[in-house]
Amino acid sequence: MLDDRRMNISEPVALLIGRSVELVDTLSEDGRRNSVVRLRVTSGAEDGRTVIAKQTAGFHDAETSDEVRLRFFREAAAATLLTELAPGEHTPRCWGVDPRNGLMIFDDLGTAATLVQPLLEGSPGAARSAMISFVQRLASIHAATARRSADWDRTVTALGAPAALLTERVLARYGHAVDAGLGGLDRLLADLDLPPVQDRLELLVELESVKQTLTRPGPFTVLVHNDPCPDNVVITSSGARLLDFEFGRPGHALIDGLYPQLPFPSCWCCNAVPDDFGAELAQLYRNGLEDGIPEAADDDLYAEATAHVTAYWLLMSFEWIAEDVLTQSRTWGIASTRSRVLSRLDSFIRVADATDRLPRLAGLARQLRAVSADRWTGVDPLPVYPGFGVAASN
Repeated sequence: MLDDRRMNISEPVALLIGRSVELVDTLSEDGRRNSVVRLRVTSGAEDGRTVIAKQTAGFHDAETSDEVRLRFFREAAAATLLTELAPGEHTPRCWGVDPRNGLMIFDDLGTAATLVQPLLEGSPGAARSAMISFVQRLASIHAATARRSADWDRTVTALGAPAALLTERVLARYGHAVDAGLGGLDRLLADLDLPPVQDRLELLVELESVKQTLTRPGPFTVLVHNDPCPDNVVITSSGARLLDFEFGRPGHALIDGLYPQLPFPSCWCCNAVPDDFGAELAQLYRNGLEDGIPEAADDDLYAEATAHVTAYWLLMSFEWIAEDVLTQSRTWGIASTRSRVLSRLDSFIRVADATDRLPRLAGLARQLRAVSADRWTGVDPLPVYPGFGVAASN
């Protein structure tokens, strides 16, 4: 049975879009933080069309955390801005946002599959096609939102969102994240009974350069999704669309753009793509990015950014999942945390070598990789997604 919150959602939706609606079905499970329902418009020019309503439960309740509210405002700001720039092209068109009720209304994309299906169950051709559509969409979003920090800040302010979401404050937090990652690295070295970092000053200089890239991305400042996982990507007949911008914010374009190569650091559905195809995807993304950021054509600048953002995600691994890998190999989604760590180390080492950047951090990564491989018997890096075929390997 539907709970009262879902039964009563029709009224605020009707007020928000100025048309009467009726509930069709419920897409979210009971007890979830967000209620997601499908409704049918029953009046006006859109009569018969279905829309999706997403509402955060207890948005203004005292027990609702600030982070829950920030997630709402991030998604609301991203959906509003992307709809203003190109309605329905990058993400489902946003019909309206009601911060008083923690409510957003979107176009209904129907039963289109997410990127999960071709990667886990599809043919090699379907997996390739879906991934190409995905990286092209990332590039188009980033190109469209380049040099639009003022538009983001205007949107955030108009929604009445916290000032913490303004561009300058958001970018500063990436520096704090790098510092937290260094703390995680120190703990990991101690737990592995490895000596403290030698030449620490040189390492700190490298990490300062990483922080500069992340906190001052310059022309690479775009709206990043920050969680573009396969289940947040819908593959439609007209290309990929991204959903759920709850972690969306201004940031360096490559925070999203490197997801296939890292691979997919924030995702339950985390496997690898074949190496040669990963290189193809990286070039496709870069080509698309140049449409809005001509500076992406600068090989030296792009190589440095690639190394620094890959290092950022490696440091996030030390903070997020490295603590529990010492005592157990926990499975999250379709992959173990230990396999994720090995692959993240491999990705960074490969990029550092190819770009000739961050030698001190790369040396530490090699040391951790060797020790981990020695201690974690029977653990391999992430396998290639099944959709690419059983013969595919990295």
